Amino acid sequence: MADAVYLDGSMDNWWRRPGGFRETLAIALPLIASTVSWTIMIFTDRVFLAWHSHDAVAAALPAGMIAFTLICFPLGIASYVNTFVAQYHGAGRPRRIGPAVWQALFIGLITAPLAMATIPLAPKIFAAMGHDPHVARYEVEYYQALCWGESTLVLVAALSAFFTGRGRTRTVMVVDSSAAALNILLDYLWIFGHAGFPALGPAGAAWATTVATWLRLATYLVLWWRPPLRRAFHTLSGWRFDRELFGRLIWFGFPNGLQYLFEMGAFSVFLVLVGQLGKRELAASNLSFNLNSFAFMPILGIGLAASTLVGQHLGEDRPKLAERSTWSAFTLGGGLMAVVASFYLFAPDWLLYAYSINSDPAEFAEQ
Repeated sequence: MADAVYLDGSMDNWWRRPGGFRETLAIALPLIASTVSWTIMIFTDRVFLAWHSHDAVAAALPAGMIAFTLICFPLGIASYVNTFVAQYHGAGRPRRIGPAVWQALFIGLITAPLAMATIPLAPKIFAAMGHDPHVARYEVEYYQALCWGESTLVLVAALSAFFTGRGRTRTVMVVDSSAAALNILLDYLWIFGHAGFPALGPAGAAWATTVATWLRLATYLVLWWRPPLRRAFHTLSGWRFDRELFGRLIWFGFPNGLQYLFEMGAFSVFLVLVGQLGKRELAASNLSFNLNSFAFMPILGIGLAASTLVGQHLGEDRPKLAERSTWSAFTLGGGLMAVVASFYLFAPDWLLYAYSINSDPAEFAEQ
């Protein structure tokens, strides 16, 4: 069996053996590239808003976090379908993959109108937070525009899991990177009003993200319904509600959804409280969170790769390889965190440079 291959302890063994670094990186690198592309997109978004005004950058993160928190519980449940896809793929049961993804899509179809229903409530929600009136106005504009895209994120997560769970992570990388590039372009045009477009400020940044999210959804749908995939994985004929499969997804995905909710909820509460101290304090916190995304977003890609490989190996009934894949991903993640930490320690001014462009040095230092 493959589990017994490469018994020596050399680095070549760690690299080449099943469940080793090479196999993990083959899955993880495109996912890391995907998460990094979205990290760069968010970073650029905040930099542009910092160039626009302190109020704009102060408003973006709280509004975005609250919008995400509202959908993160169903998002966490639906995202767990990646494990189902990986196990069915490893077990050689491709015709169960389409129906499994459809159960996650049903969660997304339920979530979308509920998220949209919060749009008219935004003025009251942000008025109750006690933030500076100018910041609160931008928060409402940002939130209302962003909700048109956030409402589709559960659908996007379900469809991307179809590719990630089967190890087709390059597809996810191309789709997500293309959407992120479009987002950055639209940020530049819609925040500042270049090329004849109106200057929308923070709302322009949110609309850019919304359009990019809809592009992701449309692209995944086109790929999902290609004839070869429809035949092999029942991506169209498997649309029916499956009570047993849906129940399993809820049962196993529920803790994942709670984790998403508690983590994002805690961040949101923190930002709301900081915003009550003042808009400069809120803007500074937002910039620090934005920089920190370079540390944790790539780790999310490694974690998703680990869950994919663990699911595939368990589907193959090879638990030792599943365990080995986990340790390989853990080691890679630790190495990446060490590299990022070195930038924090030895080059902090370089990390902050982009934010300071077009800003008064004295005002930027006060933040």
